[in-house]
Amino acid sequence: MRNRLLIFCILCLPLATQAQSHIELSINGGGGLSSLQYNPTSGGQKPGFGPVVGGGLHFFVNPHWGIGTGVNFTLYNATTTLHEYTATSAERTANVINPTDFIFSYTYHYYEERQRASMLTIPLMIHYQTRGATAFYASTGVKIGIPLSADYTAQGNYSTDAYFPSTNVRYDSLYSYGFGDYTTNEENAALKLNISFMASLELGAKFSLDKWLLYVGYYLDYGLNDIRNDKRQAPLVGYLPETPRSHSHAGILNMSNSLRTLATGITLRVAFPLINEKEARGFGKSHRGLVIPRPPATIRFQK
Repeated sequence: MRNRLLIFCILCLPLATQAQSHIELSINGGGGLSSLQYNPTSGGQKPGFGPVVGGGLHFFVNPHWGIGTGVNFTLYNATTTLHEYTATSAERTANVINPTDFIFSYTYHYYEERQRASMLTIPLMIHYQTRGATAFYASTGVKIGIPLSADYTAQGNYSTDAYFPSTNVRYDSLYSYGFGDYTTNEENAALKLNISFMASLELGAKFSLDKWLLYVGYYLDYGLNDIRNDKRQAPLVGYLPETPRSHSHAGILNMSNSLRTLATGITLRVAFPLINEKEARGFGKSHRGLVIPRPPATIRFQK
């Protein structure tokens, strides 16, 4: 996948470096659904909303076609909630002389986890637009998302118990051995994420307003790769034989098969056309309301 995206970028570079009909410098902002998508083994995921702000450059090779790039700051977030979620695991006591096998069980009566991530996204888009003071445009390409920060916050309450098959006894209120009722209070932990590669599409309208342009559009960015750095599977609550009074805790992502970015919403872009040297040679031609005057004619007198 990364090789294909690299080939795409290399093929687009010659177009961007050609003599352009014009260049547009822009600032943009927008937002909408901006989520981290995953498939938890249980519970329901609620996608989050986030903003996107940044700037860009568009190089047009003719009045219709161009190449766009830039830098954007994007926030992603998602929330998962569990109710009466139960899981079990086979464990063994830490007694060296006479270790005993048992079944460890935990039940989250309520659990809520929210994941957040911020990324620096770099687009490389092929742009097409119609002509006119009011025109329509479409852009498609790829975006590379570089993680800046990521974490998750969890809270809830759960109970644990242990069943010993050898004696047919169950313990559910033995806190010195880690069995009983517990509460998780706003625990926060960092997430390590890999670079995200996204397929991107944008559709909208362009309005020519005197010496600047207004783009209003809809965008869709879909993550193509699993961005989890740690792909190990782990339970939400784990038994620790050496320190049974405390438990190990993991996040929902350790119970998921993949993690991808997904963003869709409305974008607004204000662009300022710039005239290149080739266009400047065409004296007398107008560009977005800007007119380059012709130089005064030289009058020669014959003797």
